This record gives sequence, structure tokens and C-alpha cells, in this order.
Amino acid sequence: MKVYTLLLCFIILALPEMWTFIPYSPVEIHPFIFKPNIGITLVTWIWFACINITYIIFAHVLCISLPEYRKEMRIFFFLTVGHLIDYMLCYNGRFEIWIVPICYSTFMLLVFFIVFLKSVLKWKIS
Repeated sequence: MKVYTLLLCFIILALPEMWTFIPYSPVEIHPFIFKPNIGITLVTWIWFACINITYIIFAHVLCISLPEYRKEMRIFFFLTVGHLIDYMLCYNGRFEIWIVPICYSTFMLLVFFIVFLKSVLKWKIS
């Protein structure tokens, strides 16, 4: 388990630099299915994807390293997976909850803030 965790930590450090292996081209691509008018270079798209995958791996490392916070870390893991999916589909596009427009990043922060507060209220202060 220790070697597995250390390997994941190495991947976390290496993955954000993967974009440097892609030759730069100023040509814009339009990878976002629900936002076809947004153009981005391939290098930037790969960089964003690598950063989001790094968050997912980090969440997994926290989940296996902190068993006492496994529920909270599992929620964090699924929120980061959702963030990657949101990025791949609509580049953090807005949606509405009731009548309030909100983006996934804000939704993710609100959900995890609630999880954080619930967790803090369970702490035993000595």
C-alpha cells in the first residue's frame, strides 16, 4: 500500500507537466460538446485535463490515506470526477438550480463546504 501511494504521489507531480511533451500549435480546436463556440489550443486543453486528472488522483490518495475521513474524501473524489466531466463537455458552463444560475465549480465548492461543516461539527475538541 505504501509503494502504491508513493507511486500515485509521483504521478501527481509528473502529470501536470505532460503538456510540455505536446508540440505547441496556435491552431484552436473546439473540444467542448455543449460549448462549440469556445476555441482553445490543444496544449491548453491537455494541460487543463492533466490538472483535473491530478485532482482526481490526489482525492484517491486522500481517500486511502485518511480512513477516518473516507466518506468525505469519497465525496471529494466524485466531485473532482464531475469537475473533469464538466470540463470535457462544457468548459465549466452554467446551469440553473431553481432560478439561480450556477457553474459546476461553484456547485462543487458549496457541496464540499457543507460536507466540511458537517465534519467539523463532529470533531471532538479536547
